[in-house]
Amino acid sequence: MDTNVNDQITGSDKHVLIHLPSGEMSIAERIPPMPKSQMTCYQCRAWLEYIIGPDKIRCSRCNAVNGVPPPKVDKGVCKNCRVTL
Repeated sequence: MDTNVNDQITGSDKHVLIHLPSGEMSIAERIPPMPKSQMTCYQCRAWLEYIIGPDKIRCSRCNAVNGVPPPKVDKGVCKNCRVTL
């Protein structure tokens, strides 16, 4: 048995150990977090956090349906004249 093997799980590992309700252990692939954005509810002004993608989200406080603003896309700056594109 090699005593130099590191059995520690770190944040850079691509797999994690899962303790199942049956008491068994299983190995699962780590899933990267989904990108999120934030906005204010148009009706009650509550701060809403949501996974990027939907056109509308419902406020958990007042149930108002809010249109999600389009993502801000930075297209860069012209290298010749420095105008924002």
